[in-house]
Amino acid sequence: MCSKQISNAEYSSSRLEAFSDGVFAIAITLLVLNIQLPENAGKIPIDKALLLTIPKLEIWLISFFIIGGMWIRHHKLIKQITVIDETFIVLNLIYLMLVTITPWLVSVVVTYSGQAMAIAVFSGGITILGIINLITWIYLSNIKHYINSKISEYEKKLTLYGNIIYVFIALISIIVAYNVNNSFGLYCYFLNPIISGVLKNIIKKPNY
Repeated sequence: MCSKQISNAEYSSSRLEAFSDGVFAIAITLLVLNIQLPENAGKIPIDKALLLTIPKLEIWLISFFIIGGMWIRHHKLIKQITVIDETFIVLNLIYLMLVTITPWLVSVVVTYSGQAMAIAVFSGGITILGIINLITWIYLSNIKHYINSKISEYEKKLTLYGNIIYVFIALISIIVAYNVNNSFGLYCYFLNPIISGVLKNIIKKPNY
């Protein structure tokens, strides 16, 4: 494993990763608090109460999928970099700050279910997260060249385009929510692995 270079102060990659993982773990755990039975659950049949809870479960599943994807991307990023400097620390803190607000964004969707603006607030937050992640990748790979030299240009392109696609899907989600259906707006996020798979076929891996 390559050693992390030091810039101005001693920054530990293991501590950075542990702290980041902790933030993601708390954020993804708090999502379950949005899954509650209807207030009048005790006065209506259980099957009806459970039926009314399904939309909340759908939102929880989608948001879990989104935050889980963020964690995977972040985990890969930490493993790919060779230098941790103050700028990256700041960008990472901003990113994690936005991750912590994700449960609140989900609560907006749950509370105002059926309203396109709720999806717009949620996807707006995800868009900002994606942009910060994209800026971080560009800073590390193109400006400072802090990415491990063992990472191929092919893999770098996939990561770059993957981050762009993530922002694009979040924006599409808002458009779909306003012009088609708010539920479809949330389902747009399931397009991410599909588009990423197509992207791998478009960007052909070079033969060495």
